[in-house]
Amino acid sequence: MARLLQLSPGVAPFDATLSLMLGVVRIFRRQGIYKSFDLAARHVPSGFKVRGHGISGNRVYPLEDLDHKKYSSGDLLIYHHGIACDAEPFIRQFPGSRFMVYHGLTPASFYLPYNLTVAGRLERGRRELQRLASAFERAYCFSRVTEADLRESGYLNIRKVDPPLQDVWSGSATGSPEGLQPFETRSDRTGHGRDDEKPARKEGPVILTVGRIVPNKNHEPLIRMMALLRQIHPEARLILAGELRPGLEHYQRHLKDLVRTLRLQDAVDFTGLVQADRLEQIWNQCDVYSCSSLHEGYCLPLVEAMVRNRPVVYLKYAGSAAAETMDGAGLGLNPLDPFVLSELISELHTNDTLYASIVRTQQERLQRLRPEELAQDIVNQMALVGGVDD
Repeated sequence: MARLLQLSPGVAPFDATLSLMLGVVRIFRRQGIYKSFDLAARHVPSGFKVRGHGISGNRVYPLEDLDHKKYSSGDLLIYHHGIACDAEPFIRQFPGSRFMVYHGLTPASFYLPYNLTVAGRLERGRRELQRLASAFERAYCFSRVTEADLRESGYLNIRKVDPPLQDVWSGSATGSPEGLQPFETRSDRTGHGRDDEKPARKEGPVILTVGRIVPNKNHEPLIRMMALLRQIHPEARLILAGELRPGLEHYQRHLKDLVRTLRLQDAVDFTGLVQADRLEQIWNQCDVYSCSSLHEGYCLPLVEAMVRNRPVVYLKYAGSAAAETMDGAGLGLNPLDPFVLSELISELHTNDTLYASIVRTQQERLQRLRPEELAQDIVNQMALVGGVDD
């Protein structure tokens, strides 16, 4: 039986790309086609381990440790692209079938005022995307935003699919980024858990956004919204749950200066990187999920919010796939006016009928997701050229 190697520019704890890589592993393991599953990345944190998922060595191998001679023509490479990886020589020498999963490249312009190194890696990543157009049998993407990038870069064989959300969708082993129950069984304000949530609601709504504290996430409108929401609900809170990335101190200082200027120090919480159990506690505290991002290739936390039956309010913006991910569910605004947003969140907090209606549309959206689509299409593509036994 063959080997499956997944390669990405980098991995980090609770990273969306890593979560999707593990989803791919779970789906392919069920199909029984591959005997071993390797993960590798250009940048791997020291001592980083991936336990409980059947990954070779319970680790992510550094790119420089990979040897294409270890693999054969019956093996499979899935390369996840989202920033410069410097993996082109290995990719082209890999002897088996090769597929790309394109997660999206953030425009470098978001980083130019804050970190020239990251901006440079994003520009190099875009050039790599163009050079690699001939290296893969097919490229996969999760949205029209990322599909347009692929077409502009010269890719011809493209398939837009739902991401492999297995960890998010059905729960997972201890230590995974999500560890969720299936959404159908979760107690929430629309079901038998309703009475338990009344005391918390009297204290004011808790708004959550999850993701790295980086410029394209556009946190400023949420902070400005809090100054208005606190006039209606003095106990309202905003939680920005995500890593404060080194090298972006100027952007983070800008946000914290805005918090101080608006006197919101006791209302806005920057959690930094948190462990899975702590993140789950934060999800349980929140009433509403909000996404103000200006660029998203998919935005996995939107699905995580829907799984937990938290109403989603998001920015509908041409550069972001958030509206496509929500697919008519939740509440999309353009522009994301702080005054309108504060009034809307207040209404969600006090209007049970509206709350239940939004959650219902989100549950319907979840039912339309097809998380096994990517893996099954790869199997079908390989069968066409004799790479997989029927």
